[in-house]
Amino acid sequence: MIGDVANGNEFSTNDPAFRIRGLASGGRMANYFERGTEIDTFNTERVEFSRGPNAVLFGLGQAGGAFNVGTKKADVRRNRYSGSVRVGDYDALRSTLDLNRPIIRDKLALRLNLVKESKESWRPNEFKDQERLAASLSWKLTKKTDLNVE
Repeated sequence: MIGDVANGNEFSTNDPAFRIRGLASGGRMANYFERGTEIDTFNTERVEFSRGPNAVLFGLGQAGGAFNVGTKKADVRRNRYSGSVRVGDYDALRSTLDLNRPIIRDKLALRLNLVKESKESWRPNEFKDQERLAASLSWKLTKKTDLNVE
């Protein structure tokens, strides 16, 4: 056994911690909450990295820094639709769909982000076969107050 993993492949673990300038970081966060699972870009709107002392101000930051991903929120003002298809080696296929629809204009909206991905590989633990859905509901309660549910 090499390291903490039986097969010796440290990259196949789901360890959220990583090092920045030799110091342990606060790990992965999504919307300033700890996220131990893989973070995918299909529902990512913003990526932030806080360094040094600033990192301890938000979420789980440490002296090494904090890595945060902001997820896509529903927009009450306008419709938005987008999609993508990506193909690659080893029968890789990834398709994404991003749908935003106001239900009540300037008051209530729903956003769906979907991904379907498959990939074969000759390396152990590198194949992918996933289907994901991320839903976001936004409700504008007052002029300055929003309620976002994911």
